[in-house]
Amino acid sequence: MIDWERTEFQDYTGMSVLVTGGTGFIGHRLVQILNMLNANVTQVSRGLRTQNVNIQKCDLSNYDACLNLFQKNTFDIVFHLAGWVSSETSIENIREAHNNNVVGTINLLDASKTSSKNPKIVIPGSTLEHSEIQNPYSVSKAATSLYTDLFRNQYGADTASLNICLTYGPRQSLNSLIPYTINSLITAKKKVNLKVNRYLDILFVDDVINAILKSGLTLGSIRPTYIGTSQNITVKEITTLIAELMDKDHNLIEFDLDTTSTNKLPNVNNINPAKDCIGWSPQWSLPEGLKKTISWYLNETQV
Repeated sequence: MIDWERTEFQDYTGMSVLVTGGTGFIGHRLVQILNMLNANVTQVSRGLRTQNVNIQKCDLSNYDACLNLFQKNTFDIVFHLAGWVSSETSIENIREAHNNNVVGTINLLDASKTSSKNPKIVIPGSTLEHSEIQNPYSVSKAATSLYTDLFRNQYGADTASLNICLTYGPRQSLNSLIPYTINSLITAKKKVNLKVNRYLDILFVDDVINAILKSGLTLGSIRPTYIGTSQNITVKEITTLIAELMDKDHNLIEFDLDTTSTNKLPNVNNINPAKDCIGWSPQWSLPEGLKKTISWYLNETQV
């Protein structure tokens, strides 16, 4: 669906690129595409022992480690995807979210200023930052965005901030909505129970990678820009479509709570800034993305 070899992305060939969070769901796919484009990719790991010279040890929550990373290497672009992601609301998770998301990002932004270059730093955020959903993750991402604004406006950091909607695709953790639903329907011997039926904006992972790569090549800083479909869809509509694509009975799926009243319909975000600023719009339809994702998980269960 997306031509990764088009002329625009050939600029990545030979470019020195740092990817944090390269083993994560989105990061893994980003590294795959960058390697396909023959970029010179460096990844960081907190403690992974590896013989791969392109993976360097660095705990982003440790400023000295970040400083050492940028003093020893010169990067053209930094894709900062590392962080702690969870919907858990427990108070014990506040410090985890703060140290990994807020402190790690501040250290990265600060240390990058010591580099001989002023690298473009692409920081994918979340639309949850501006939603009514408050938990340690969403609050930490909101704080991260404020600090990114500070470094851009006051200290001249060349940043690109993206507010990305719920993302799905192959290799995603099974506790996320789409893979959980798919896996539950694969093994279903009884009703599949989900917590909340609510409105979502949802995007296939390759569309997200497309936005991230375009942001890396865009000249000048990018203020927080919404990356999504500009469409509201309920969890029930999504899971019903998954069931239909898998030839399963959608009545197998039940919800504890339904919050889809039209009185609670969320505002639709505007996709035009992404079109104008980075030339981006979604390329994958929901049925196409779900088919691709379902196929991957079906193959995984058969291995």
